[in-house]
Amino acid sequence: WFYLVCKENADFFHFFFIHEHFQRYLTKVHRRYEPFYFFVPCIILGIFPWTGYLLAWPKKLKAAWQASKFKHEYLYLGLWAGLIFLFFSLSDSKLVPYIVPCITPLAIILARMALRGEHLSRTIILNLVLAVLFSVALIGAAVAKHQISALIQAGSVLIAVLLIGNIAATVNWFKKKSVINVIVIYCIMSLAFAFATWPLINYMADLRTGKQVAAAVQQWQEPNSEIIMYKDYVQDVPFYTKTRVKIYDYVGELEFGSKHPSGKGWFLTGNELNVEWDNNQNNIILIVPTKYWQEAKEQLHLSDLNSYHNVVGKYVVVKAKRISTPVSRKYNK
Repeated sequence: WFYLVCKENADFFHFFFIHEHFQRYLTKVHRRYEPFYFFVPCIILGIFPWTGYLLAWPKKLKAAWQASKFKHEYLYLGLWAGLIFLFFSLSDSKLVPYIVPCITPLAIILARMALRGEHLSRTIILNLVLAVLFSVALIGAAVAKHQISALIQAGSVLIAVLLIGNIAATVNWFKKKSVINVIVIYCIMSLAFAFATWPLINYMADLRTGKQVAAAVQQWQEPNSEIIMYKDYVQDVPFYTKTRVKIYDYVGELEFGSKHPSGKGWFLTGNELNVEWDNNQNNIILIVPTKYWQEAKEQLHLSDLNSYHNVVGKYVVVKAKRISTPVSRKYNK
């Protein structure tokens, strides 16, 4: 497959193998640079709500290691997780999913520690503290971003599961000292936690998808319509509108495409947007992030036009002057 693609596209080998792998790892060309410790909180949150087992190491680690009958197994699993963690921590390009392969060996280690009931008192207390901190952080983020209703709809069950589960495990352990009971409670809590994240995931998906933006565009879209994105790129708009879009003053990970011959005329810079707008504004539908809305209004003199605009999430969809298709009230604000 790679051979056939390289055969048809002479620049594919360099772009995919060199640019997307070696340069991504060894340079900051992708602008994904993060500090060395970036994956530490990713691991802590990634194994939540079992994180307490990872942090509650024995006080006398050397003695515990020497007494263990599973040195080779722990060494293998530790190298599995540790080398992946170190490899990606040294990279000049970091994204959260890179660290996912660490979760499997860590899960096996944590499962072994859980079954043996090692350091369970400290583990349970750490889990409870982390659950409280997580809940406070989630509430704080919702308040700071004025998303109280979203928190009630999507996050309240998640917080309830965490707090109730951890409190139940803590009370049960300090009253009955039953390892099995604690494991059962944590397992039930983990399953409930997984299901409770779905409303939050769906809420975030609605915020991140471009489907609603594309639907607003389609209210005004005609066969000769030209869609231009202002200082941003909503990746699924071309899919839903079935139209290739132009982009103004934004490249991101599309840098290769912007320099490719097939990208000529599709990436606008400098005064090119103003020229295009002045010459063809009746056929242009503009998608502007709300943070750039005032800037776009001043640059294109939108306040002086009989323009129509809809606010859809964090974007403003703009159409100038005439409209030959009815505008849906669903998107008007």
